[in-house]
Amino acid sequence: MIRAFFGVFFGGLVLLAPLPLQAAEVRSVKPQPDPREDRLGVGRLVPARARPHLAPFASKISKLHVKPGARVRKGSALVTLRRLDPSRDFSDFTVVSNAEGLVSEVFFPEGADVSASTVLVSLVSSDRWESEVWVSDKKIHRVRPGMRASAWLLEKALGKKTAQVEVPSLPARVVAVAPRPAEGTGLYAVRFEIELSRAQAESSVTSWLGQLVTFSQQTSK
Repeated sequence: MIRAFFGVFFGGLVLLAPLPLQAAEVRSVKPQPDPREDRLGVGRLVPARARPHLAPFASKISKLHVKPGARVRKGSALVTLRRLDPSRDFSDFTVVSNAEGLVSEVFFPEGADVSASTVLVSLVSSDRWESEVWVSDKKIHRVRPGMRASAWLLEKALGKKTAQVEVPSLPARVVAVAPRPAEGTGLYAVRFEIELSRAQAESSVTSWLGQLVTFSQQTSK
């Protein structure tokens, strides 16, 4: 109980009387740790699925229909070929996309001669990415296949000074964990997969490739 006093002035005389006051309740709030501070590791994003498109026969590339970074639908024209074998039909043949995706690489210019089964164009899925992260033996016990995780994009990583890009965390999950550590480092290889929303996948798609990300265990609410 905290006691206070009030006074009444009577011709130079001050009378004091106690006034009861209830002590204010003080609660301490424990700061919540930023999960990024307890990260499992850092890695770079690469496409989770790649789809190579091959030349069905020896031919010359007569026309390229796409460039790296282009988004294509299933059935979109990629490369038009002209047969090199004079004994066969000379009509052009167009290689088309077998799935929707992003053109990650075009391997030959127009006019190039290619042999059968040569990779002409590679497509990747724009909504599913993965990253290999090296996890220490002190943290590997917290990681298991199928575990949900959170990922944050990093702007740069220079030693301990890592700047965070102001974007929401991305949902991730563990798809593979090495059973043994790598020789020489003692670190375990862990593969994470990130699935982007359609809006994220369609906005500045090429910027996701090679992006540095940090992963932490997703805490249950």
